[in-house]
Amino acid sequence: MLRSLALALLILFLGINTFSQTAEVSLDSSEYLSVDTSSVMIEEDLVLDFPDDENPDTSHNEVLNDSARIVLFHGMDTTKMSKLVKALINDSMYWIAIDSNFAIFDSMSVNPYSFKGENFKDTIEISLYEDDLGDTASPWSMPLKQSIINSNFGLRHYKWHYGTDLDLVIGDSVFACFDGVVRISKYNPGGYGNYVLVRHHNGLETLYGHMTERLVKVGQHVKAGELIGWGGNTGRSSGPHLHFEVRYHGEAIDPSYVYDFEKHTLKDPIVTITPKNFQYIKDLRAARYHRIRSGDTLSGLAVKYHTSVRRICQLNGISTRTVLRLGKTLRVR
Repeated sequence: MLRSLALALLILFLGINTFSQTAEVSLDSSEYLSVDTSSVMIEEDLVLDFPDDENPDTSHNEVLNDSARIVLFHGMDTTKMSKLVKALINDSMYWIAIDSNFAIFDSMSVNPYSFKGENFKDTIEISLYEDDLGDTASPWSMPLKQSIINSNFGLRHYKWHYGTDLDLVIGDSVFACFDGVVRISKYNPGGYGNYVLVRHHNGLETLYGHMTERLVKVGQHVKAGELIGWGGNTGRSSGPHLHFEVRYHGEAIDPSYVYDFEKHTLKDPIVTITPKNFQYIKDLRAARYHRIRSGDTLSGLAVKYHTSVRRICQLNGISTRTVLRLGKTLRVR
């Protein structure tokens, strides 16, 4: 029965994959890169050899019925395939719904997904890595050999900073944090500079910005700890550093929620995603700004917008002695 189910899933995947690529190319073939299906293998003849007292978790049945599929990446040791298949069935992080992680492969946009963090109401647990697959899976890695924070995730002046800036010397090695596939590798002159975005197999993506040189290409599979570029100061950057982001379905979450940068390690092999991770999005949508006019004062703005001078100073990284320059924009709420 399982063999028949696996074959049915294969046929379903091939049909949906063909449709997805056709639709994607029709948008603009000059900007969108088609997925290279030669780098993905689907095991057609799956032999699920479970002992009588060991059965797959039946909770996966619902996922199977929701058009999920097993994706086996190029380069895996085929001699360990039966062990791998067993691990895939028993660990939900390797069951990937077609309409979630792999339905969109956009090599141009950091967030091409329809997921809205401000509407997220669930609580889910994500395994950051799997160490039960022998040589077929790498564990994890820090993005740099050391973790010295220059700037944290959060409000910076009156703009939101979507990552953590880590200090480096130009030319330092930058490493992929987890196994995955490169979705973006490009140069953005007004922002990230030379940057790479890696899609991981659990719904997370990591972004590495301001590099001097990118060493990986779109569609390339990378392992945790693999060299992906050299640190630098490209794009909109005030000095050499790595701008590092962690995103869940396109929405940024605080990297310090995943990493303990002070101890240079992961906080936990499992990350729990809750609505709290995206509360900042609601706060940003509620933000209000004021362009300074002649006669404006901090105390006057505090009264006008029903806030405090202290809060305005915090939001904009200024002090009560800062001169308000005409035309400058301040965040007041």
